[in-house]
Amino acid sequence: DYLYGVDVALVAVGTAPVYGQPDAATVRIGEALLNERVLMLDAGDRVFIHVRLDDGLTGYIKREHLTADTSSLSPENRVAKVVVRTPFKRVMSHARWGSLVVEAPMGTILYADYRNGDLLRVRLPGQEPGWINTSGVMLLPPLSAIPQGEPLGQLLVATVMAFYDSPLIPGGATKRGISPQGAIHVAGLLHGLNLSRDPSLLAGQGEAVVLTRDDEGKPDLMAAQEGDVIFFHGAGDPRLIDSLA
Repeated sequence: DYLYGVDVALVAVGTAPVYGQPDAATVRIGEALLNERVLMLDAGDRVFIHVRLDDGLTGYIKREHLTADTSSLSPENRVAKVVVRTPFKRVMSHARWGSLVVEAPMGTILYADYRNGDLLRVRLPGQEPGWINTSGVMLLPPLSAIPQGEPLGQLLVATVMAFYDSPLIPGGATKRGISPQGAIHVAGLLHGLNLSRDPSLLAGQGEAVVLTRDDEGKPDLMAAQEGDVIFFHGAGDPRLIDSLA
């Protein structure tokens, strides 16, 4: 029932910037992916809608980037759940000779209602169906969860490295512009984890790692393991996360 609530919308574009204020001139705090579900908290503004994403990130997305049609997120009468594993997956208007409809970024989850060999017809939010091939995607039964592999920490790091050398953009979550929290979130999606794009919420997930300190009181970062996330705070307020790595 959560798919069809009156307060639910889906991201209808490849990526939708999430702002901390209802103003596109402010710094972006995140980026929502194609077909991602959002809960609309306040739709009173003509341009922006106040939303909460499933990972807990709260902000503002432009109204034009969302659709109230949630049918593309339903697994009912579908043949496969499709998870994009490459930086971008081209979704075409027709099976063989179509034009580009949208580029689905890594971490996007779509549902296919028809398969013919290596071709899949996927449902798109608020649009006509699109077509993709099976390269660069993970195919799962429609109702299946994305599995967590082992060793999980190494897999997360290997996935984050897909964004190596990408431009650093506040809140970014794609190869064209990434942020640490965006990279961690997408890596989590591909390995069955819902890691928040909100650094404050992310800090409360998982288990705290206690690092030993040297004679100067600095933490021994060499003791950190693959998959650990390090949070940095400003000197003035230890509760305020300044950055992460």
